Amino acid sequence: MSRPRPFGPEGPECEWKERPPRPERLARTLAAFHNGAGGSIWIGVADDGRLVGITDMGEAGEAVRAAAACCDPPPELHLSRRRVAGVQLLEVRVARGAIPCRVRDRDGRERVYVRDGASSRVASPDDLRRLERGENRRIPLDPKARKLLGLLAQRGRLRKGALARAMCIGERTCRRTVVPLLDAGLVQCSSDGYFSLTPRGYRRIGS
Repeated sequence: MSRPRPFGPEGPECEWKERPPRPERLARTLAAFHNGAGGSIWIGVADDGRLVGITDMGEAGEAVRAAAACCDPPPELHLSRRRVAGVQLLEVRVARGAIPCRVRDRDGRERVYVRDGASSRVASPDDLRRLERGENRRIPLDPKARKLLGLLAQRGRLRKGALARAMCIGERTCRRTVVPLLDAGLVQCSSDGYFSLTPRGYRRIGS
C-alpha cells in the first residue's frame, strides 16, 4: 500500500510547481497566500500530480528567496525538504500576514494578489478594502449564509442568478445574504461577476 502524500490537491492553501517559476510569478503566489489564510507551495510536483522531485535543492531555495524579495513586506516563509515516494520535494510554507503584501511586477507596478480557488489573481477594489481593514471580525452565520457558503464550497464559482436559483431564493434576498459575507471576507466577487469562497471562507465552513 502506498503511503499517503503530505499535501492535498491544489486549492486556496496549496499549489504545486514542477520547478520554481520566474521570481515575479512565484512572488504572486507567495503574496496571495500571505494575503489569505497562508498556504504551502510544493516544488517538485507536476501539474498532473506526478512527483518529479528536485535535483538542486539549494538552487530552488534561492529562487524562492529571490521571489520573496519581490514582495513588500516580504512574507514569512518556512522552507522544508520533504522526501515523498523516494523523491525530494521542497515545501514552501507561507504564513498568513497581518498587512497586505504587494508585488512589484515586471512592468514596475505594484499589485496585490489574492487566492481565487487554485489560482492567484490581482485583488479587486473590494478585496483591497477587506485586506486594509483586516479580517478579524467574525460574523454570525444564519441558515441562509451557511447554505450559500456550502454551495460555493461544492460548486466553486457561481454568478448571483445561479446562486439564487440554487438556494431557491430571489436575487434581492441573495444579495442581502451575500453582502455581509463579502464585507467579512468570507466570499469574494471576481470582475466578471462570479462569487467564490475566500481562504477565510473555506476555513469558516470547516470550523
